[in-house]
Amino acid sequence: MESRYADLAIASSEYPFCAWDATTDESIYTPLLLDPNAVYQPQLLSFAAHPHRVYKISASFPRVVYFSYETYSLRGHPLTSLPDLRIDPSWGKNPYREETTEEGAGTYEIYVTRDGNKGWPNEVRGLSEDHTNATQAAFSRVMDFVDNLSVVMLRLYTTEQPPSVWGGVDRPVISYTDDLGQTWKELQPCSDTTRYQFNRAMRQIGWTVYDFRYLIYHSQWYRLRSCHLLSKREADHPALFPDVNVQLGGNFVMVIEGTAPLTATGLFEGPRPVWNVTNYSTRYWSFAAADVFVPGPTYSSLTAQDMENFYGKGWDRRYKIVGATSIDIVKACGLDDPHALFLPYKNELMNNNPPAVPAVIEREMLARHMAMGLPSDKQSIEYVTSNCGKENKCLSIDFMKASLGDQYPSLQVYTCDVATGIKTPFVYQPYRRDYIRT
Repeated sequence: MESRYADLAIASSEYPFCAWDATTDESIYTPLLLDPNAVYQPQLLSFAAHPHRVYKISASFPRVVYFSYETYSLRGHPLTSLPDLRIDPSWGKNPYREETTEEGAGTYEIYVTRDGNKGWPNEVRGLSEDHTNATQAAFSRVMDFVDNLSVVMLRLYTTEQPPSVWGGVDRPVISYTDDLGQTWKELQPCSDTTRYQFNRAMRQIGWTVYDFRYLIYHSQWYRLRSCHLLSKREADHPALFPDVNVQLGGNFVMVIEGTAPLTATGLFEGPRPVWNVTNYSTRYWSFAAADVFVPGPTYSSLTAQDMENFYGKGWDRRYKIVGATSIDIVKACGLDDPHALFLPYKNELMNNNPPAVPAVIEREMLARHMAMGLPSDKQSIEYVTSNCGKENKCLSIDFMKASLGDQYPSLQVYTCDVATGIKTPFVYQPYRRDYIRT
C-alpha cells in the first residue's frame, strides 16, 4: 500500500506530460449538457513537483464571440473564472473590451499559481484554499496527490459551425517555471490521439447508459411536475431548462415561443461588436436540445444569430422553435410552421436513440450588466437565477414571467400519435413518487 502511495506521488510530480490533454468535439460527441457551439479545452496541471511551480499560458486573442479561463480543483470545486474582457493584453489590444481591428488584436498571458496571489498578471488560483500545503500522513497521500492537481478549462463560444478548435488562432502554449520566472520550460502539445480519447470515452459511456436504460427503464416514468422553466445557476452563463422530467419516448414535440434578447453580432463585424457592451443585452444566447439523463448528451442548438439568418432583415426578435426527434413527427401532428425553426433531438453519434429525459436549455452568456459591473438587469436569466432565494421562486411561473417579461419562453410539450395525427399536450400533474413504473 505504501509503495502505491509513492507511485501516485511520483506520477503527480511528473505530470503534466504534454499540453492540452483533452478536448470536446461536437463531431464526436457533446456530453454534460454542453452547447455544441462551444469548445472546451481542459488541461490537468500538477503543483507537486516544486513549491514555487507557476504555469504560463501564452496565446493570441481568439476570434470567437466569447471565451474564458476557468480553474477547478480535481474534486470539482470551481476556483477562478476569468472572462475575456477581464484579460489584460501582453501586446496589442484586447478586442473584447476595446475597439480595434483584426490586425490590432493582441496576445495575452495567463498565470496559474497555487493560491492565485503571487502578483502575476492575469493570475488564477490553481489549488483550493484548504489544500495548498502538502500533508504528511501516509494515509492521506492519495488525497495529497488529488489536491495537488488542478484543472484549467479554456472555453470558446462561437456562432459558426463547425466551431473552430482554437478559435481561429494558434494553440495556446503552456510553459512552467520553478525558479520564480527566471527560466521557463515549454510543454510539447499532446497528440491528437490523446486529446480525442476523452470524447470517444464519453460517447462509449453514453451508448452503455442508453443500452442499460432500454433494458431496464423502458416503461413510462411519472415524475412530471409541469412544463414551466426552472433555473440553473452557472458562474457567467446562467441557463434555464424545463422541468419535464419524464421519459416521453421518441414521438414528442416541444413548441417554444418568445422574444430573443439583443446579442452581439461578432468580435469585429456587424452593428453590435462584442466590445460595445452598451449596444446589446447579452453576449451570446442559445437554445440547446439535450437529454438530462447521464451522461447528458446535447443534440443541437440554435443561437440568436441562427434566428437572425432565418427570419431575415427587420426581424422583430420574436421566434418560434419546434423541437422533435424528426420533422416528420412534427408534420404528422400538424405542428409544422413555416415561421418556426426546427431543433432536432436526433444524433447519429448516439445511434439515433431518442432522449431519455428530453430538455431544452436556454443559455445566456455574459449579460450586459455583468460585463459592466452593474446591478442585475431584471429582464435577464442571471437576475432570475440570482433571485430565486430560499423560497425557490424559480418554481413559480409568475415570478419567471414577471422577471423576463416578453423574453419568457413559453413552452408546450406534446406527445404525437403519428398514425392518427392526434397530439396530446402535457398539463400540470401533482408530484408523484420518483420512478413509478407502469
